[in-house]
Parts: sequence; structure tokens; C-alpha cells
Amino acid sequence: MAALLTSVRNNKDNKPLYLNECRRLGIPVRLPDVNASEADFTPRGEEILFGLAAVRGVGEGVVERIVTARTEKGAFSDFADFATKVDATVLNRTVLENLIRAGAFVGLGHPRRGLLAVYEGIVADALSRKRAEAAGQFSLFDEPSGDTSGVDAPVIEVPDDEFPGRDLLKLERELLGLYVSSHPLDGTEAVLAALTDTQVAGLGERGDGATVTIGGVLTAVAKKFTRKGDTYLTGVLEDLTGQVEVVFWPSTYRVAHEVLLEDAVLVLRGRVERRDEVVKLTADAVTPPDLSEALGQPLIVRFAPGQLTPESITRLEGVLANHPGAAPVAVEVAGTDGQPQRFRLGDRFRVERRPGLFGELKAAFGPEAVHDVPVRTLAAPEEAVPAWRRAG
Repeated sequence: MAALLTSVRNNKDNKPLYLNECRRLGIPVRLPDVNASEADFTPRGEEILFGLAAVRGVGEGVVERIVTARTEKGAFSDFADFATKVDATVLNRTVLENLIRAGAFVGLGHPRRGLLAVYEGIVADALSRKRAEAAGQFSLFDEPSGDTSGVDAPVIEVPDDEFPGRDLLKLERELLGLYVSSHPLDGTEAVLAALTDTQVAGLGERGDGATVTIGGVLTAVAKKFTRKGDTYLTGVLEDLTGQVEVVFWPSTYRVAHEVLLEDAVLVLRGRVERRDEVVKLTADAVTPPDLSEALGQPLIVRFAPGQLTPESITRLEGVLANHPGAAPVAVEVAGTDGQPQRFRLGDRFRVERRPGLFGELKAAFGPEAVHDVPVRTLAAPEEAVPAWRRAG
């Protein structure tokens, strides 16, 4: 599977297909890691590491220098050690920011947002030491050339601060070309299969002009204008098997513009357009599917009287954002009359049910905060956030 992924490294259509096959086979595909990844996809035990050269803006020459540094000087212990050991040509702003955002330094214990906030100072110090070493300005009492660990230098701490989980998924897609750690459509397969007649991987079998119904998450949304000044939209619809460019001409856009949003899960009916083996889609109708039942009953977070404060709301948002997934979430607030009120949160608060999430919620709000059983009656999603914010 690592070899197959490498063979389609630059093929945006087939790479998601093989990545989804890895998920189906239970083979984890991990984010790139400066301490373990090679240029291409690499098998490591029972998992596969994303190749460093697959990160946008990171060429094979840079990867070769990184691999040489860790081979000759040992594994990197942290980002400062990385900056010290690699060649100065690696310490390029675009290269480093893309590697950081792609998660290549997470294995060193550095959260992406925290490292982005301070990496420039660490790099500036490393470059100044490299220049001093090249000029022979170290004294006889410094460490031998090639090891500057003994030279006094300010220690810059990396803040323990990370982006919300949904933003991390967006960064993965932006810099690696696809979602890696999870996918916004996880858990929706059965519902979309019932509402559609094909997947992206099957569009190649449809003839020019064929009508299809397909579902996925809408990305790369761009608003444009015709010569007459009418608004239309272009975007990319991605499912678990691949992605396809879609155009929403003015007649479709006028009807569906309210749901044509970045990261929206949609079902489209449209016509296949084939030009020189390139398949595109012209959307004729747009439907936002109801995923609430398919994704399971909500996870309920309970708040005692007086516990629902602005601070606790902010904390809850942070915990949920770190565990993005398919399961909906509801908040239960104890009322003054003893009857609880329940509010369904919006789709951006969906989570993956896992022990780590339950542990964080219990640590933040008490052992009785988590109630993971079916709920029958909830407020509408769009009412939830304003309602429970006002309730606090």
C-alpha cells in the first residue's frame, strides 16, 4: 500500500482512493514526521508514514538534507535541535511553515499553533550560530565544530497551544492534498450510499452528458461572475474515493447559494462533462442530506445548575474541537423546576466517541458530565448554540 500511495503521490484523483483502501484494511496512515519519514510513503511496522516530499512546497532536495542530518547527527530531540542540525538551506520560511502546519514536528511534542508562534526566533538563533561557526568565531572553550550544544543561547519555549481539530483537518488537506488523520465524511457512508448512485471513483465509467447523483464534502469554493455579471460558483466535491471539480451555474447558484458553503456535506445531481480524459461535473440540483440519524444519537454533556458559565462554554468548545468526528453533541442543562433542557449543537461541534474525549469532559466538568445514551427530543441544530449561550 505504501508503494501504491507513492505511485500516485502527484495524482489528486487516485491518492484518496488508495488512502481510503488503507482505512478499509485497517492500515493507519500517519502524518509526515521529520524524525521518521522519507521522501515517499514509507511502511513502518503495521502503519504507513506520509512522505515529506508530499508536503506542498517541500522538494526532494530539502527532504534529502533533512534525512542526511538525522542520519549523520542523530534523531532530532526538538525543533531547536532540528534547526541546529539541518543545513541552513532547509531553514526556509515557506518550507518550515508548511512542515509545521502539516504536522511534521508533532512527533517532537510541538503543537502546530504553538510552534508557528515561536519558530522564527529559534531559527534566527540557529542561523546566527551557524554563521558564527562558519566564521570561526567560537572560542577555545566552546564545543568542537559540528556540535554547538555547549554554546550559551536563549531557550525559547514552545507554547502548548493547538488549533481546533477541524482546522487541523483543513491544514492537512491544504498541505497534503487530502484529509489524513480522519475525514469529514467518516460515519456518513451508509446515508450517502442510499441517496446517491455513484462515487467520485465511478465517474470515469460514466459517459459525457450522463446524469449522476453524488455526495461529498464541498471544498475550494470560489465565487465567480459571467460576462453578464451573474454569479456562479466553482468548487471541489470530495468523497472517500476521490475528488471532482464542480460548477454551479447561475440558475443553480440562485436556488442553492445558502447551502453552498466551504466544508458543507452535500448531495448533488448533475451532468458529467468529459474533456480529454478530465472529468468534471455541472450541478443541476443541490440537497443537504440529513445525517443526524445516520451518525448516531448525540453524546450528551450535562451541566449542573450554575455550572453553565461563559468560561465553561469556552472550555467545552475547546474540548470538542480537539476530537472532530461524526457523532452529534447535545448539552443538557438542569432547569430550576427540576426538568432538564436539552439543546442540540450545530454540525461543527460533531465529535468522535473515544475514551480520550470522555476523559477530558469528565476532568473538566465532573464524572457525571458525560451521558452517552440515545436522545429522542432535541432542539433544532441552528437554535442550539444561541440558546445555551443565552442560558449561561
